[in-house]
Amino acid sequence: MALDSDVSGPPGVVSEGLGAGLMPRYFFDLVGPQDRQVDDVGLTFDDLDAAYIDAHRAIDDISLEMLRDRIDYRRYRFEIRDEGGRLLMEALFDERLKNAVQKPSAGPNDLAIRVKATLARSRSLRGELAGRLDEARAGVDRLRATLERAGDAAKRPVDTAGG
Repeated sequence: MALDSDVSGPPGVVSEGLGAGLMPRYFFDLVGPQDRQVDDVGLTFDDLDAAYIDAHRAIDDISLEMLRDRIDYRRYRFEIRDEGGRLLMEALFDERLKNAVQKPSAGPNDLAIRVKATLARSRSLRGELAGRLDEARAGVDRLRATLERAGDAAKRPVDTAGG
């Protein structure tokens, strides 16, 4: 759905299409044990529930990155604020991921399934990369041998007497 380019309304509220209602803007500050990343752009949603659901989707993605980087995600959270800066709700990483693990698998969006698939893909890519690296090394070895033969041939005297 296309957003109107008219920004004459109140700050933090975007109008959608002609005659459409206004959608509130929500801000998602990422808060960790020692730092806070303040969201100064925000996103528009129909309501707070939709913003909260989106925060949980972001937690799924960000926690995977944190695990890869060996960062303890359990003490992180999103603080969801309105355009006035008021704290409306918190989305805790630890709570979200505990719920994802405790509930039976509901389908392809389950975190455990996605992590396993990512690990399997990583192993596959590592194997493929090792194979390609072996091929490249073999090609370099063949090229070196060809260059050595060409160098040896260039060092031999040329027989101009014809015999």
